[in-house]
Amino acid sequence: MRVFYDRNARQYPYRSHLQWVRAAYGLIACILLIIFQGWRTLVPPMQGKDFVASYISIVLFLAITAAYLIKDRGFTAVRLVGLNNLIAASANTGTKPCKDCGVRHKRGHLRFPDKEWFTKGNFKALGCWLWTWLK
Repeated sequence: MRVFYDRNARQYPYRSHLQWVRAAYGLIACILLIIFQGWRTLVPPMQGKDFVASYISIVLFLAITAAYLIKDRGFTAVRLVGLNNLIAASANTGTKPCKDCGVRHKRGHLRFPDKEWFTKGNFKALGCWLWTWLK
């Protein structure tokens, strides 16, 4: 019975093949749509009002997302300083402790093993997280 809950098992009934290709296609299509939705405002004669009307939706989306995250997770200066906002630890999720920090993390959350920003370990963690997300 446990096989039916393992998403990597061949007998998993809700398996979607090549889902990462569909997700990447959707992501790229949305990014291109956002960038080229107001291309006429970038060619002469350029008017500021048209540019703002075409791209205000991006600013509104980012503002609403930031407001939700602040409301959901709170706002502290400590989270702005380092990677503390990316390290999401849970109390007891039944998962194994992390081999890097020894804390039990929520499944699917991005965690960086190193405190420095641009290290090989952090890029590897980001790559693994992206690959899992695209799958």
